[in-house]
Amino acid sequence: MQEVLVNDKHANDIWYLSDLHFDHAENQSIYAQRIKNFFEIVTAQSDVTFVLAGDFFDDFRKTEKFIAELEDQKVTCVLVLGNHDYWSGGDFTYAEVRNHLAAATSENQYAYLLLTGRVIQISDQVFIGDSGFTDFRYRAETWFERDGKTLELIDHPDSVANVGDFGVNFVELQQVRNWHIKDIQEMHAGWIEFANKQIKTLQNLIVVTHWPMFSVSPYDPISTWWQSKSALLKTDRYWSIYGHTHVSGLNGHDIAKQVGYRAKWDFAGLEFGRLVHVPATHAVAQIELAIRKYERFGVVDPVKSPDSKSRISRRGYIRAGPWQ
Repeated sequence: MQEVLVNDKHANDIWYLSDLHFDHAENQSIYAQRIKNFFEIVTAQSDVTFVLAGDFFDDFRKTEKFIAELEDQKVTCVLVLGNHDYWSGGDFTYAEVRNHLAAATSENQYAYLLLTGRVIQISDQVFIGDSGFTDFRYRAETWFERDGKTLELIDHPDSVANVGDFGVNFVELQQVRNWHIKDIQEMHAGWIEFANKQIKTLQNLIVVTHWPMFSVSPYDPISTWWQSKSALLKTDRYWSIYGHTHVSGLNGHDIAKQVGYRAKWDFAGLEFGRLVHVPATHAVAQIELAIRKYERFGVVDPVKSPDSKSRISRRGYIRAGPWQ
């Protein structure tokens, strides 16, 4: 069942960030200052939609309170759960935490939790999202092999990680009840099926996940926890915002601004990635760099990446700042 939530608030700019890890502060003083600084920033912006791509706390109860505070403060935002946001000391499964937070946020008017099945529309901008998870596939064969007769490259099938690859000390085993690779694969597949249907039909779309939805497989089983080859449709109709890797940047149409574990930082001067609206008439000559135009939503970004020699435009917004 698809649930569509509509907010008529007009928000010109989109600011995005992930992996805040509030409770990975060195001490309680820094932790308290982090919360204060964060809310001072987000409550000061009246014409912004915030996109928060997960990993807020190491306890789903704290994440629930965080979302409630965003709602109480009337911060217009969409967010997804990171793997840390499901943690319960092993008391609950992923599905139980998800269902609890889905119910707790179902009536929200400002802070929208993105989950498989939910479509959020803020003004004319549409968001879908989920944790996304992983299917644990990796490419065990790292060399190229050709067929002896046809000379065509042989495409070796991907392998699938198993729980033994992660070891008995893998923290998710202690933090999530009944952690099973098969269950996670099923959640990932459900998200991909839902998302691809929306990508084919929706306009003005932004896709938000915690796990990156890249199109290549990693080369070892451990890396599948951080990313694996995704069947998410790759088109020029949307931008994808992700987290989890603790690496900011631009990879094709995938963008990220991530904080990570920075225990001594109280978030003074915290910066978000920014999607800034540009008019449809915004010309290549005006930004003095090559530009690709897609529909009405565009992103311009000089970030150093495989696309570092060009600024990229998608659907009416620009991505501001060299590392934002």
